[in-house]
Amino acid sequence: MISSIDELPVAVRTPQAAEALGISERAYRELCRSGAIPARHIGRFWVISRERLKEYLNGGETDDD
Repeated sequence: MISSIDELPVAVRTPQAAEALGISERAYRELCRSGAIPARHIGRFWVISRERLKEYLNGGETDDD
């Protein structure tokens, strides 16, 4: 279980990102496909950087805002 986004690796794959968002992997993949989540499809996984995931969780705001 993830207790903090900062514990995630720099490049976050589908299972970890879905868990961090509290959604299913299927829902995560659908959001990625639609462009709602700024991730890239690499092999079997949608990958997002930890920083972009944090921005998404903050409603698009960066830590600098």
